[in-house]
Amino acid sequence: MTAAGLRPALYSVRDDDRWCTPSLIDYAGADARLDDVSVSYSRFGSLLDHSLCFQDLERQVASARNAQRAWLLVDGSTGGNRVAMRVVAARSPTASVLLAPNSHHSVMHAAIVCGINVRFCPATVLAGFDAIMPPAPEQIESALSENPGTTAVVVTSPSYEGIVADVAGIADVARRHGALLVVDAAWGAHFGHHPGLPAASAGTGADLVVESLHKCGGAPQGAGVLLLASSRVAPAEIDAAYRELMTTSPSFPLLAGIEGAMTAMTGIGVHYLDRAIAAADELRSGLAELGLPVLSHPRLLDRTKVTFAGVRGFETADALEKRRIVVEKASAGTVLMLATMQLRAGAAGRAHAALGSIVSSGHCRVEPQEEPLTWLSSAPLMEAHAIRRGMPVERVAVDRAAGHIAAETIEIYPPGIPVIAPGWPIDDTALDALEQSRAAGGRIVASDPSLATVAVVDARAGAMSR
Repeated sequence: MTAAGLRPALYSVRDDDRWCTPSLIDYAGADARLDDVSVSYSRFGSLLDHSLCFQDLERQVASARNAQRAWLLVDGSTGGNRVAMRVVAARSPTASVLLAPNSHHSVMHAAIVCGINVRFCPATVLAGFDAIMPPAPEQIESALSENPGTTAVVVTSPSYEGIVADVAGIADVARRHGALLVVDAAWGAHFGHHPGLPAASAGTGADLVVESLHKCGGAPQGAGVLLLASSRVAPAEIDAAYRELMTTSPSFPLLAGIEGAMTAMTGIGVHYLDRAIAAADELRSGLAELGLPVLSHPRLLDRTKVTFAGVRGFETADALEKRRIVVEKASAGTVLMLATMQLRAGAAGRAHAALGSIVSSGHCRVEPQEEPLTWLSSAPLMEAHAIRRGMPVERVAVDRAAGHIAAETIEIYPPGIPVIAPGWPIDDTALDALEQSRAAGGRIVASDPSLATVAVVDARAGAMSR
């Protein structure tokens, strides 16, 4: 299909059951070809000085998301995480950030580029579902006590699987330690738009919140927003970072899509989310009939997310896509399906029937397996940003990589969470998990996706730095 070109491939998705992002809502939108313009149109105002049309849109978004201010993004939550990390870096020449283990790679990469020291708090994994839990306030308290003077804490909430952190409790801990709290709420743009879902993240105690409006907020792919949620960060701090990092050539139709989606979500979002939640509920019932374990947890509050185990995840996802059912994410032993707002009538029934056919053969059935994530310790052996600034690097065969200091980020995508990170020691657990995922059909993001070799700090340089 893709060999014929991207445009024909995109036309073909209209016949798919899309249990994956973006979750789209109906609104009257601009034509991306005929209605596109540039900053030469001064009567529209400027994104960088927040004037005219853009000021009005920022105010609309801030009000809808329960925030003090909003900065519009055309590169999703990745752009927001870059701006947030630049704000953190500007606060201290020795800025440091504490990351939850399920932090997206964009946070780690932005911290490295900005010269921020990175630490991780411990991980808790839900057995059998490859799901990294958001940290509890007690875990943040312990990690901050071990790392005094931390500039900021970054928590992903909701998680990829829809599990919501105790943001208010974490915010209390962060404030006691003098740290900012940044919530990566990429998956929470629909929160606050339905009574059966949690409140918008900007009202839960964070200082800065990043949202991907295209994931679950109805907007086109690439739409995002950075929200100011407290008085502990001055708008001027965000403006300075935003001007440094924001493109001067944004897509005006995409920005208009933010306006259309936000207006629709505020007005009729409940209707669309009712349908999505109903589809997710019907899918869960169908999975129970098939005897497949479904993820549940008291803090799994995003009712549009369905994660199940007991299958060979990558093979099952491939088999579903051949039936024009596209899932959000698969792992070696799980599948995650997002009930989107554009799902066609009968989608849950079709998914149930397809999965019944796939698993009845027995080929895709497996016993749920826990993969404990123990490879990222709380402190690196070397600062990641130092490695990326001229540290001698060598490539070693993967069977000789254990014990070396990593010089690159390696991850399974999706979800885009680092498994190996610059500065941390490589161990066999991480390498085994990556190889198992690759062999099962997972997509590895690394300088050598085949995992034949790994970039590590030159042994002599590593010894001298310690």
